[in-house]
Amino acid sequence: MSIKITCGPAGMGSSIIIFSGVSSEGNSSANIINNVIGVAARLNEYDSDLVEVIDVYGTINRGHDTLDVQPTHYSQWVDEDDNPFQNAGDVLGYIDGCRLGYLGHQSAMTRTPRIGVAGALVGVGSFFETSISTMTTGAIFWDESTFVPGVEVSRFDRRKISGTISSTGTYNFAYTASNLNGDSSGVLTVTVL
Repeated sequence: MSIKITCGPAGMGSSIIIFSGVSSEGNSSANIINNVIGVAARLNEYDSDLVEVIDVYGTINRGHDTLDVQPTHYSQWVDEDDNPFQNAGDVLGYIDGCRLGYLGHQSAMTRTPRIGVAGALVGVGSFFETSISTMTTGAIFWDESTFVPGVEVSRFDRRKISGTISSTGTYNFAYTASNLNGDSSGVLTVTVL
C-alpha cells in the first residue's frame, strides 16, 4: 500500500495536489484533493524518515499544527507514475516541486506574454510544421491575412502552423499572444530555400 502524490491534471502548474491511497500504517490524506498552496510537507521532528503534510490554512485558523497526512515513512510514498522515493528528502522535494510549479505558473501569468523568436527553415515544396511556444500565453490569434496559399493553422493546437510553400523566399506570419494581462504581437518566420 502507498500514498500517491499527483500534481493535478495539468501537471506541475496545477492549483491542486492529490494524495491518494493509504499507507501500510493506515495513514491517508484528510482531503484527497488539496489546494497546492494550502499544504506543506515536512520531516517529522522525531524521525527524519517520516514525512507529514501540514494543512496550512487549518494551522493558521486553529493556531496549532493541523496535519493533512500523519507521519508516514518515505517508502510509503510514490510519485504520480508509481515510482518510489529514495529518501524522505525526495518526497519533500516532489511535493515542493508541485507547489513551486503552481506558484511559478501564476507568476508568469501576471504579465503580458513574452514573445520570442520563432521560425523554420524548409526546402521549397517540402511540408513543414512549426510552432510558437510561451508559458505565459493563454491564447494565440493568427493574422491569417499574412498567410500564403498552402499554409494553415493546426485544428488541434493553435500554436502550430503547417503546410507546403511552393516558392523560395522569407515568409512572415503575424500572430498575437494573449493572456489576462494583455496582448503581445509577434512574427513567425519561415525561410524557404
